[in-house]
Amino acid sequence: MRVHTNQIKVEYHKVLDQREVTNRGRRLTAFKLRWNPQLTEQAGCKGLDTEVFYPEKDIFTPEEERIMGRMCIECPVMLMCLEWGIAHERSGIWGGTTPYRRQQVRRAMNIQATDPRGISPSM
Repeated sequence: MRVHTNQIKVEYHKVLDQREVTNRGRRLTAFKLRWNPQLTEQAGCKGLDTEVFYPEKDIFTPEEERIMGRMCIECPVMLMCLEWGIAHERSGIWGGTTPYRRQQVRRAMNIQATDPRGISPSM
């Protein structure tokens, strides 16, 4: 996702739905994206145990965050993975980011994470 003068542009997934929502008095954009199959077909982590990307904690030390980022940095679909993670994922490692980092990105970009099966905000 890229931000251009208050407009968010989704680059790697088809946007099925996009709405303005209000959360705690803030106007946010909520997306429902169509999964791009290239994400799983071309991912550098293809074939790895997915538990590696879903540790039991959401807050990581700076060193742990660097390790997560290095795991993904050479992946050909890292930005695609990050885009999906920002739009939909509240847990796990997506595009080299932890849940906390994606929350910070969402806050800066005024994005509300949504359940990919619907446009309702995830809680």
